[in-house]
Amino acid sequence: ITVDDRLLFVTDTRHQVDPLSDAPQTIVLKMAAPGEEPAEASVFGQSWLVEYIDGIGVIAEPRATFRISEAGKAGGSGPCNVYFATARVDGSTIAVTDIGSTFKACAPQVMAEEKALFEALAKAASYHVDAGKLVIADRDGRDILRFNAAS
Repeated sequence: ITVDDRLLFVTDTRHQVDPLSDAPQTIVLKMAAPGEEPAEASVFGQSWLVEYIDGIGVIAEPRATFRISEAGKAGGSGPCNVYFATARVDGSTIAVTDIGSTFKACAPQVMAEEKALFEALAKAASYHVDAGKLVIADRDGRDILRFNAAS
């Protein structure tokens, strides 16, 4: 929890909250030490949850994921299919190629989101990690994908 851009409370446990439940729900927090900021996530070895896909936002649950290894393997779960790819990262540049996936069929809007995800990954040219978010841009510098670091 932050107030005026100051970190006050943190949790190191993933909590599942049912917003439709009337039952009390408990989330355990600890007070952050003065000046304590969460560790910056690396692009590598981190699971990322999609937050935004090139102009369409995110429409499907479960949210798509993305993971990239230092060895150049990438992939995750789309809203419908599992996918895999090759990734090259050099400084702040990134290229995602050879994208493939399983072939399950889902609702048309879910398939459209998955197609948009794959198309955006294929256009990836640069990235930055900031405040627990991975942002991928195309070669014109336009943000085309945004991810949150998964717990």
